[in-house]
Amino acid sequence: MKKIRRRILFLPVLLLLVFSCKNPMVIYYLGEIDTEDYSVVALLVSTGEWFYSLNDAVAAAPAGTPASPELIELRRNVQKPHTLGASGITLSGKHIELAPHTAEVFSVYIGRWAGNGSDLFVVDTDASLLIKGSVIIGGGGTAVRVKSAAPNLGVFTLDGGARIALDSQVFLESSGPLPADKAKITVGGGFSGSIDAIARIGIDQSEYASTRQVLDGTAADIAACRFRFRVSPEYPAGWASPRYWGVDTTGSLEHYVAAHSGGQNGIYGIGEGLVTYTKLKDAFDIAGGSLGAPKDLYFVSNIDLDASASYTVQTGNYIRLIVPPGHHYMLKRTASTTSNMLVIDPSASLELSAPYGSITIDGGAVWNGSGNPAAGASNTGVTSDQALVYVQGSGIQGYFTLSQGAVLQNNDNTSSNNGGAVHAQGVFIMRGGQITRNRAAGSGGGIYYVGNTYVSRTISGGSITNNDAALSGGGIMMDLDGKVTLTMSGGMISGNRASGTDGGLVTSGFGCGGGVFIPGPATANTFNMSGGTISGNISANGNGNGIAVDRLGYGGSANFYMSGSAYIAPNNDVYLYGAPSSNDCVITIIGNLAYSPAATIDSHLVTSTQVQVISTSSFGYPAVAGRFAAAAGRTLHPNGTLTNP
Repeated sequence: MKKIRRRILFLPVLLLLVFSCKNPMVIYYLGEIDTEDYSVVALLVSTGEWFYSLNDAVAAAPAGTPASPELIELRRNVQKPHTLGASGITLSGKHIELAPHTAEVFSVYIGRWAGNGSDLFVVDTDASLLIKGSVIIGGGGTAVRVKSAAPNLGVFTLDGGARIALDSQVFLESSGPLPADKAKITVGGGFSGSIDAIARIGIDQSEYASTRQVLDGTAADIAACRFRFRVSPEYPAGWASPRYWGVDTTGSLEHYVAAHSGGQNGIYGIGEGLVTYTKLKDAFDIAGGSLGAPKDLYFVSNIDLDASASYTVQTGNYIRLIVPPGHHYMLKRTASTTSNMLVIDPSASLELSAPYGSITIDGGAVWNGSGNPAAGASNTGVTSDQALVYVQGSGIQGYFTLSQGAVLQNNDNTSSNNGGAVHAQGVFIMRGGQITRNRAAGSGGGIYYVGNTYVSRTISGGSITNNDAALSGGGIMMDLDGKVTLTMSGGMISGNRASGTDGGLVTSGFGCGGGVFIPGPATANTFNMSGGTISGNISANGNGNGIAVDRLGYGGSANFYMSGSAYIAPNNDVYLYGAPSSNDCVITIIGNLAYSPAATIDSHLVTSTQVQVISTSSFGYPAVAGRFAAAAGRTLHPNGTLTNP
């Protein structure tokens, strides 16, 4: 037995010796853990024994069952061969679960030392291995080999935050032909973190072809994590580059392929067989999908838009345009064009999604100096006279969704047409992504919403930043004719500028020149803010840096509701324009607000502007002053009126 370092006082040493004599497998450390000698590695929960070697813990474990595996908790990192054994661990006739010890607050790593190339784990056809919690296996080569031989399959399961580092792989091995099944990786829930890949799947291409299932689990779990799996070899044998393996919604292997023709790069639609689209238009023209189940199209290389025609998603087509995990691709305008880059027809939909990479729609503007049009940068690149994306919808709606990893940027709309990034007559849903560095010579530097009584628009995540409008609504502009309803429950509107009038978001109207002129039409616009942040936006005239709400001179109204975690920073006021004859331009509070103050209020009417509260038994006008602040030179009273001091 090696000599134990004496780094602890006499009494702890005695306690250590007593416990060691009682059970030589149990070592308690009352001082510093010795990482070179006798640090404990694994606890076999069913017996309560600590083991120095993970091999020993597995060998001592009862057989268990697939439904009830034997739990081994890891107390510290495990390296091969030091605590894993020279040849790794083969599970035969046993069902084991590995998880961090309950005292561990960090991830536990299982890996290899340099020069030890054999598999870390082999799961035989009569065994199963479950990796759960924050366990990471890596170190190069094959981390887990899962065997299959008719009619039996080894079972390997990843659950919670467990993952296989991308320097390693889970190899799905087969022995002889299997008529219907081969080894798979079973996935559990809990893969909602920021790690862009859970595991790399290694396959024998002679055995695992397209449509062969490689992931097992519930439909929801597979759908939630399939983009986080890579496949090795990445390129299917015999295919011309570039070409990739992917995993579809059933957990089965699929190819997606890029080809080149006329300067446009192809994309491949999962579920359509091995088809190469030589033009983006050809892929968009495929009929299929539905609003709730769009057709997936993989975007697998950069595309230069050098023609005048837009890419249109036609009526009856419902498409999700995505990129493989870890990849970053761009559709870029390379020549001036009068067209939108993307058009969504009525009864069609397009979602841009890249949760573990990025997909960028770039208008080709090159902003000099600061690179920020909201800070006055001029454009030395490409210009246009339309928004990047046009969503049609008059009676029958088109649908456009921006999700995580998607970016709309660098569009310079130099005409009087409104909208720098998005002109939405139909439905626009922003769940994530970015709208940034766009400019409109009209209104709506980021988004311009066209009125439609039947449409509800939502922002639940993402950011709208550094956009510029020559007139109104640096970030977002609602239609002059009303009828727009927008709900914001998350996300950020920041750093935008309205060069003519109002800053972060305009809930109705239009402005020009050196003044503010924002109508509140008979059919009202409504902005319902229940979450998210508005900050750092600029209005050239200083009124409504954050939000301007107006019905001045019109018989209708502009409705602004606040609730929940809605927050408008002190540097962004809410400017209320109202007719002097009545308290007709207000903020309506729906329930409690999380922030105090939730916003700073200003108005041209210092004797009649009022914050209106929908009261409950415990919340009414006396709480208004604590929920809001008054702009400089104004006083906000408990009853919601704003006056001069």
